[in-house]
Amino acid sequence: MRIVTKDFGGQVMITGYLHEMDEELPNIKEYPSILILPGGGFRICSSKEAEPVAMEYFAAGYQAFVLSYTTVTKKPDATFDDPMNDVAQAFGWLAENKQHFLMADGKLALLGFSGGGHLAAAYSTRADIRPDALILIYPGIVSSAHRALNCPDIPERVDKNTPPTFIVGMRDDQVTPPYHQLAFADALQKADVDYEIHIFKGGMHGISLGNSYTSAGLSAAVDPDFAQWMQMSKNWLKKQFGDFMVYGQSDGAKFSVNTPVGKLLKDEKAKAVLAENFPMALKAGENPQAKGMPLLSLIRYMPGDHDDVIEELDKRLKEI
Repeated sequence: MRIVTKDFGGQVMITGYLHEMDEELPNIKEYPSILILPGGGFRICSSKEAEPVAMEYFAAGYQAFVLSYTTVTKKPDATFDDPMNDVAQAFGWLAENKQHFLMADGKLALLGFSGGGHLAAAYSTRADIRPDALILIYPGIVSSAHRALNCPDIPERVDKNTPPTFIVGMRDDQVTPPYHQLAFADALQKADVDYEIHIFKGGMHGISLGNSYTSAGLSAAVDPDFAQWMQMSKNWLKKQFGDFMVYGQSDGAKFSVNTPVGKLLKDEKAKAVLAENFPMALKAGENPQAKGMPLLSLIRYMPGDHDDVIEELDKRLKEI
């Protein structure tokens, strides 16, 4: 893992947790990304909604970034425009470094907790350049006395350009009750924007991952039901962004690059595809050990870069 940081001044900083090219993962050339906005009512940026969350997405194959944005603790005379500008700067910096950070095009999600959720929703309904997906965890959406800044209501700004959204709330939340999440979902419904919403029964506000790690020792902050949101969000993002390349996945295909070499050599059409695209496999197939190997594994053992060959072989073999 490579860690990068960018100081925007005024104690505003973005931290990135990055995957790098790995010769043992040759099917991955670029990664989906997520920018996390911790909550804290614009008084703080909660640490338990920052790195612990980034590590969950990093482990799922995301380039994960956390933005510590302007709060009244950092800048007593702050207005809502300050954190909005912080998010805009972060998006600009990520765009400038997209290739350097191996970030896939069209696969940048924005996630916000509580006040950070309000900020994420506001940015995603107002900015010219918006995220490709939005995740809101117990977000504040409408006016509330719990936030230290005067924040705009969100629902009226929702339009067809609002990104697909995954929303999580808690029925017993006394800070951002379900009417916040339901108001945003209703606006998305009216704008015909794709969304998924989950309202769990229990869990205290600020519960983060809902496990012992982010509980601060409070039993009320450990809720196995609520903790499911993380995996659910990953599943939802996979529907939005797709998955990493796994060769040979095709319903009903007889052959692919995952087929053992020996089986391919017994079929005249498959053998002809090998002869045209990877003749080394014909000779290797004389080896008893090689015959039992998936074609993909055999190709990986060969020196050189064969990614183009693999894609063409997989396509041709699946057509048989």
